[in-house]
Amino acid sequence: MILYWDSSSLIAALIAGHQPKGVTRTHTLAEVFSTLTGKGIETAAGRQRLYPDDAAALLSNLPRLKFVDLTPGEALKALESAESHGVRGGLVHDWLHVQAAHNAKADLILTENTQHFRTLTKVPLETFEGKFTR
Repeated sequence: MILYWDSSSLIAALIAGHQPKGVTRTHTLAEVFSTLTGKGIETAAGRQRLYPDDAAALLSNLPRLKFVDLTPGEALKALESAESHGVRGGLVHDWLHVQAAHNAKADLILTENTQHFRTLTKVPLETFEGKFTR
């Protein structure tokens, strides 16, 4: 089974100490870094932000994750079809994740934003918690 990791589920996995296995886009690293060092993550002690060096170190420890990227042509084709799929603004990031998941022939997309993804793909969706903590 090929699991595709959206940045939101990758963050959930890293917080849980889980070693993710599957595929994602290289841009996911930037999305995760941005969240960890920007708005941070919710912890029992409140919202915590990581220092950039700590976030980078956390991301460098993902040996079981493979990266699949869109070619410039594939990305442009996806953007040209965005309007017909109701994609505007920040939803474009999820749209490009969906395109990469399709290219990787993913059997399941892991995302904490199932509501956003549901309108963009027929690939089954699940949250990190739903998949790994039952």
